[in-house]
Amino acid sequence: MTKCERNMKRDEEKKSYVELNSDTIYVYVQTYQLATNYLIRALESIKKQTYSNFRCIVYDNCSGAEVRNKLQEYVKRDQRFSLTYFDKTEGHVIMWEYGIPEILHMAGARGGFFSIVDADDELKPDCFEKMVTYMKKNDLDMVASGSVFIEADTMKINGIRSIRSETVLEGNLFEQKFPEYYQIMRTHWGKLYKIDVIKRMNLSNLNVVPYGADTLFVREALLKSKRVGILPEALYKYYIYPGTRTYNLKQGRLNAPKVLLERDLSFIVQKCGTISNNTISWLINVYLQENMDAFELVVNGEKDCRQKIEEIYSVLSAVPCRMAIRLGARGCYTYLCDWLLHQRILESEETFNKCCEIFGILCTIPGKIPNGGNADRFKFLVKLYDFWDEWDSKQMVEKEIVNCASNSLLLQNCDFYYCKYNVDIVENLLRENYVEAYKKIKEVIQKKDYFQKQFIKKNIELGQNVAAILQDETEFIYMNKRNIELSMNDDMAKTLSEVNEWLQILPEDEEFLRIRQQIVEKL
Repeated sequence: MTKCERNMKRDEEKKSYVELNSDTIYVYVQTYQLATNYLIRALESIKKQTYSNFRCIVYDNCSGAEVRNKLQEYVKRDQRFSLTYFDKTEGHVIMWEYGIPEILHMAGARGGFFSIVDADDELKPDCFEKMVTYMKKNDLDMVASGSVFIEADTMKINGIRSIRSETVLEGNLFEQKFPEYYQIMRTHWGKLYKIDVIKRMNLSNLNVVPYGADTLFVREALLKSKRVGILPEALYKYYIYPGTRTYNLKQGRLNAPKVLLERDLSFIVQKCGTISNNTISWLINVYLQENMDAFELVVNGEKDCRQKIEEIYSVLSAVPCRMAIRLGARGCYTYLCDWLLHQRILESEETFNKCCEIFGILCTIPGKIPNGGNADRFKFLVKLYDFWDEWDSKQMVEKEIVNCASNSLLLQNCDFYYCKYNVDIVENLLRENYVEAYKKIKEVIQKKDYFQKQFIKKNIELGQNVAAILQDETEFIYMNKRNIELSMNDDMAKTLSEVNEWLQILPEDEEFLRIRQQIVEKL
């Protein structure tokens, strides 16, 4: 006995059910805590179908005594309706673990059809009749119709989801026409399935995501169907309620687009044996948009900034997302980049580094950082360069790093490599923190690091200029000595003349005297 069965109770009202046969439609309706008038409206739309051979089983997911009493009264008036309720909230697993198994048992060897109606939606009166007729006429295993979306508070039509003309999918058409029917086949409502199709479905792997389980259901049904038809008419009325335009951020919601992408690709390959590059590109764009919807929920959520950035990074760093971005669909993340830059990301080193990684994945160069100046942007760009993968994009970052550094007059002649390998010096100069900048410059010169030799001339030049700005005579003289030593081998006569000029000012300076002696010996 499953958990659902343990918590399930059937309406005790005794009744003689209508006779079931091979043309019976078994309608699944699951209630939850919603206004009673919405539920009755949905049931009435089923009751008033021009196709009367149906059996509607209502599963009450712990919606409360008021709704249950109304349902009990309703099902008493029509033998085609029955009620099963649960004394504990079970969620959507009711369908997989109890509802469908019960309906399959009810249908038995007779077969028939299966349909799902959301408890707050509505069917057009001829919905079932047109679907059954179309299914029989074309020997279909499954049929879908278009849907009309209605604003529940104003009753205005928000939009219509449909195709242009009647379509029958068979063989390679499942792949060729996938972009055309994708939106219609995302939801399990608005469809009619043969019971035999439901029997062949593997329902054990549908409960892997909290969002998109209905899409997985339809993919499994399509996989088990040989011929599928789509009616262009919008026979299903989907109501949009205030506050429900965006899905809630449930646990695992961020992983759902990845799961759905993998299942879509797997479905097409299993169904058709191959998949075109056009279909892959189209699916990837859908996948990226799904991610954006999820990111919007993250951004508007109640978690702190650090947690949000971690969740965003976990999605972007996944292999499918990296592949999608490399295929050129990175532009849709502009809004996300803008949000990241406005989160005072520089205040935490951990958050800062993670944001650099995110920008690196997105291959996006941030503009002005709202909460930081040139120094902050320079620091950001250097870290971004380290996380970048594509060489062409790295070159763009190199240019931006040089442009950013050139905001300091002292750094206008510095190339990328100097900026990259002397980050502390550049950052302090951009902050006009000259004391610290000079300290860093002197440390580099005194280390005489082999790697830094290529930058020694530039560091000495900067040291001279910074010492002059600080009006520090001792350090200015120190940097000039280093400059003379550096140029000794270039032009001995010129260097000697320069040393003699200094000795006129400082005749007792031992270092200048030593340098002059070295030059004289070489000459």
